[in-house]
Amino acid sequence: MMRLALPLLMLSATLPLPSAHASEFVDGTFAFMTAEMCYETPATSGCYKNDPVQARKAVNALADLGVTRFLLPPTDTLAIARLIGGPIKDRGLTFYTYEGFDWYSTRGPHGAKDCASYTTRRVDPLIAPLRAEFGDTYAGLHFADEPAIADIARLEQQTNCVKSDARLNGMKIFVNLLPLHANEGSYNGTEHAGALTPSQYGVDCSTGSIAQPSLTAAMVNKYSNYARDAVDKVRPDYLAFNLYPFVPSLHNCVTARDLLLSENMSIISNLARSRGRTSIAYLQNVRTADPANHPDPFNYANFNDLRWFASWFYTFGGNGLANFASHTHRYSGGLNGGGFQIGLLDWNNEPTNIAGDELNLHSYGRQFQRELSNHAYRGFVDNALGVTSGDLVGWISSNQVLAGEYGAASDTRALVVFSRRSPASAGSATVGLNRWWTQVEKLDLWTGQWTTVGTSTNSIDVSLSTEPGALYRLSM
Repeated sequence: MMRLALPLLMLSATLPLPSAHASEFVDGTFAFMTAEMCYETPATSGCYKNDPVQARKAVNALADLGVTRFLLPPTDTLAIARLIGGPIKDRGLTFYTYEGFDWYSTRGPHGAKDCASYTTRRVDPLIAPLRAEFGDTYAGLHFADEPAIADIARLEQQTNCVKSDARLNGMKIFVNLLPLHANEGSYNGTEHAGALTPSQYGVDCSTGSIAQPSLTAAMVNKYSNYARDAVDKVRPDYLAFNLYPFVPSLHNCVTARDLLLSENMSIISNLARSRGRTSIAYLQNVRTADPANHPDPFNYANFNDLRWFASWFYTFGGNGLANFASHTHRYSGGLNGGGFQIGLLDWNNEPTNIAGDELNLHSYGRQFQRELSNHAYRGFVDNALGVTSGDLVGWISSNQVLAGEYGAASDTRALVVFSRRSPASAGSATVGLNRWWTQVEKLDLWTGQWTTVGTSTNSIDVSLSTEPGALYRLSM
């Protein structure tokens, strides 16, 4: 089904591996903070930007779900930043201010256009004193969300400006890129979240095939150049992307879904790794409250769906996760002009039913990330993509299971992530290893303990029925 995508994946896989082991262990996850309740007239009682009680309630609720890094909404004054920053510091966590509207971009034409004006308008009155007051709790700057192509050069200037200011030494930069199937309007900054249809990037959903590989290649090449330009010029510490698979357009076209995820994950993780950066994937932890009004509504992604997405990201070399979005919020467009997306918290900062699934996912992801951070990613094995063997894995008996390798066959210890192809259907396979290992262990995702499942063996029987992913440790 996916064999035609192989040359495209291999293009992104040819980037050089870093000399260090793996990227930073992202303990916990990021959360993209929304604050629509604060923009009502008058603001609702849940506004955490003007009420210290609500600020602490919102931070504690998200922290209890496993969020450790807060991407704040647009913040204009020290008073607002202190209000939300205080509870974050008290929990021993970190936050990032959003700078997307304060440096000139195609979607924010009223910001500063050069370093001098940005320093005067933003750094001097807010960023520098906030950094001096909060220290490492104020960890960095969220530069932009889905920057257009023309924004990249401007963000490069912003990076140069920040790096030249001694008051901001050590601050991290977070950038979230467009998804792989962004349309021309998104690349040009004239349309927000506009995407190509499967047929526009060569996928025939009725036959489950890539019918026009030239269109697929054009999409991948355009995105690869865009992402490479961003990581090399903006030099973010965290390179993120957001591609949400639990929508009708992809649920009803598995070929498109698998193509987009595998390519997008490979491109971002390989670029980040080759430059010594950390790759981040946004999770679809929102649900469209009125799906009949939305052209492609966000379906409910339960903990199994979220674990499936995370295991795919680790299979393709990803590092950490981010949440979109923290609170219930409006969206524009749709059949009646717009509606609501339900997030982790409601407008009163109370957890929604989505929050329980997110808590489950965070514990799952943290265990994977802790173990994988000690080993270098080597590549993936997936029969459906035409990559039938790797350095550790010799073969996989089923197309329903794919593998991500961390470590080499010459190592005395290595890890393999296994993921099932479908979020909803179980997958199993016998996996042949390229050498004999003294001990094979499986991580128990409920207890966090390693359990021996084989000794003096060169094969693993992998069953992904109750869990969408698994982590195995190979030792000499």
